[in-house]
Amino acid sequence: MTPEALERYARHIVLPEIGSDGQSRLQDSRVLVVGCGGLGNGLLTYLAAGGVGHITVYDPDRVQRSDLARQFLFTPADLGAPKVAVAARRLRDMNPEIILEPIDAPWDGRTQNFGVIADATDDPATRLAIADAARAADVPMVSAAIIRFDGQLTTVTAKGPCYRCLHQDLIQSQGLSCAQAGVYGPAVGVMAAWQACEVGKALMQVGDDLTGRLLLIDLLGGRVRDIRYARRCSACLAQAVS
Repeated sequence: MTPEALERYARHIVLPEIGSDGQSRLQDSRVLVVGCGGLGNGLLTYLAAGGVGHITVYDPDRVQRSDLARQFLFTPADLGAPKVAVAARRLRDMNPEIILEPIDAPWDGRTQNFGVIADATDDPATRLAIADAARAADVPMVSAAIIRFDGQLTTVTAKGPCYRCLHQDLIQSQGLSCAQAGVYGPAVGVMAAWQACEVGKALMQVGDDLTGRLLLIDLLGGRVRDIRYARRCSACLAQAVS
């Protein structure tokens, strides 16, 4: 690690749970982020500033005025521009030592060579597809979601139940979108920061992960619930028997 890196990440390195070895793991890691909206903005900022060495981000969307209240990588000058291109430019300015790979397209199923996959989407069907692909590739997936003032967060790994065990009826779900129901900007930031923490823990292999656990965060009421869920989809039950 260079002297500049040692100085930059000094507040990480001094933590006994991380140290120079943990920071080096971050620098050697590759993370896939699907989604560059509210969650993706905060998540990418923490991952890039914190020294994750290679970040690939997929999103086909363009910057809209309604994004500016909570997606702080964008400014009015960026209206109409590809989100991933703008985000990558700002993040490279923030930390030129890392590699940013922006892909201005929907996620194409790619999972290879990533240490963690982060789901920052707002589409249930896409989230389920990411979870299935990550499971098949044996790559941990950290998934966050937020609507109104309410967030949820979980990690899916091969050692625990899959995402279908948590949401078996996700494909049929017709829940409201953020555009329909609304979302509070600071609540998005809270969830993005928490998701970034879980991604970092998975990369450094420190702390307790959220495998088989769903955090439900009520920002309006100031409450957090930790719910455990078990294998219950047919594929996981069959795997447990075999």
